[in-house]
Amino acid sequence: MDDIIILYKCIPFLSVECNKRADIAFVIDSSSSIWPPNFVTQRHFVYDVLDLFDISPTKTQVAALSYSTLIKPEFQFNTYQTKDDVLVATQSIEQTKGDSTRTYRAIRYMNNVMFSPQNGARSDVFKIAIVMTDGETNPGSDGYSLEEAKKMTLQEAQRAKDNGIYLIAIGVGDKVTDKVSVAIIVYT
Repeated sequence: MDDIIILYKCIPFLSVECNKRADIAFVIDSSSSIWPPNFVTQRHFVYDVLDLFDISPTKTQVAALSYSTLIKPEFQFNTYQTKDDVLVATQSIEQTKGDSTRTYRAIRYMNNVMFSPQNGARSDVFKIAIVMTDGETNPGSDGYSLEEAKKMTLQEAQRAKDNGIYLIAIGVGDKVTDKVSVAIIVYT
């Protein structure tokens, strides 16, 4: 938890003292390459971060998806109206253990669907996406090479940034396989 607080305090637009309105999307790796205890740690991280916010339709709104071979929308910005409901929902997210880690698809869904007005996204607030991954995009049977999948992940990350979404990538587990990709998602 100390690492989470350090990260939280070093990002000014997330500061409680700023009391900023925000839409925060969590993009959670639920592939089989995530060790089950690390998946539970991801859920606890989401809970601990959100517990610091005033969650309501007029303050901070939250959306979440999990991804592996498939994208699983967990909830949208307009699904829950209270902190308690959001916190309960985050603890109900299950690991799908798909055999692929299609990060490019997850970020594309986040861009196209989650951050849309139909799903409660607002135009006048900070837009933040926290992408959690073990670091390596794995296209599986999508028909793309690993290099093509990495390129698409970076393109989707850049598109999010171009749309005003602040991206924060978090490497999950002690076997983060591609630290460079995790860093590039954030700093592209």
